[in-house]
Amino acid sequence: MVEERYVSVLSNETQHIVSRVRTELSPDADDNAIADYATRNGWVVLTSDDDFFRDEINHGLLYYDQVRKPTPRETLRGD
Repeated sequence: MVEERYVSVLSNETQHIVSRVRTELSPDADDNAIADYATRNGWVVLTSDDDFFRDEINHGLLYYDQVRKPTPRETLRGD
């Protein structure tokens, strides 16, 4: 689950539409369901789940390392 601080920063910026998997799909949606939903809707997935990656990714994907804990701004910039 993405930390609330990332969701808050993204939600407060007008250029982003933010929603959570538990709202759009279900709290227990698997990676394939999430990826398929993102692809169908042209959404970007923000995750700290390092096993989310698939051989073929047809949607935007932002990954952040929970150990390093980048700030939300660093994550958006790709630092």
